[in-house]
Amino acid sequence: MLHAGNEVRFDRVPSTAEPLTLEARVASVDANERRTIVLVRTVHRDESGSQLFTVDTTLFFPGAAPREAGSKQKKTEKKDTVRVPFGAREIHRFRVRLADSRAYAAVSGDFNPVHISHLAARLSGFRGAFAHGYAIKARIAHRLIHTALGGEPTRLERLAVRFRRPVYLETETGIYLAEERDDPAGGRRAELYVGPGPGESAQVSGEAHWSA
Repeated sequence: MLHAGNEVRFDRVPSTAEPLTLEARVASVDANERRTIVLVRTVHRDESGSQLFTVDTTLFFPGAAPREAGSKQKKTEKKDTVRVPFGAREIHRFRVRLADSRAYAAVSGDFNPVHISHLAARLSGFRGAFAHGYAIKARIAHRLIHTALGGEPTRLERLAVRFRRPVYLETETGIYLAEERDDPAGGRRAELYVGPGPGESAQVSGEAHWSA
C-alpha cells in the first residue's frame, strides 16, 4: 500500500491540547486489473461535536483485482507527467536523510520498510528508500505557513497534495509556489510543487487556500 494523495479542509484549526473525536469511513473504491485506489475520509470534531476539519486520504494498492469471467485486460494506463513550472518561487530546499525517515517512523508508527530500508525498497521495485508522504506534506505546510501566511497556521483553510514520484532519501529537492493569486471566494490560493527544480518532473503537486 502506498500513500497517493491527501487533502485537509479546515473549518477551524484546533489547539494542540484540545480533545478531538474522529469519524472514519471508506468514501470510495476504484479497482481495475492493475491496482485498487481507496479514498478514506476522516472527520474531526471538538468536544461539543462541532466539525473542525476533514481529511481525505487516497491509498494506492498495486496488484490485480478480481476479474469477471470473460473480461478483457484493459490497456495500460498512462502516467501523466507534471513539471515544476518555470517562474515558480522556491520557498524551501531540503534533503531527507535516512535518520530523519526513521525518526518520523518512530513518531508516527509508520514503519513501512520502503521508507526506512534501501534494501526493502529495492526489493519492492524502487531505486532506494523514500520519504513518508505525510512527512513531506508536513514540511510543505510548515514552509507555506512561515512564507506566505505570516506564521499564522489558523489562516490555512485547505491543503491538498498528490504524491506523483518518490522523494528519495539523501537527494536534494525543493518546495515551490506558483500562480499565487486572490481567490474569488475570498482569501488567497496558490499551486504547490515539490521537485528538483523548475522544468523538472514534480514529485508532489497540489494547491493551498488561506485567508487574507
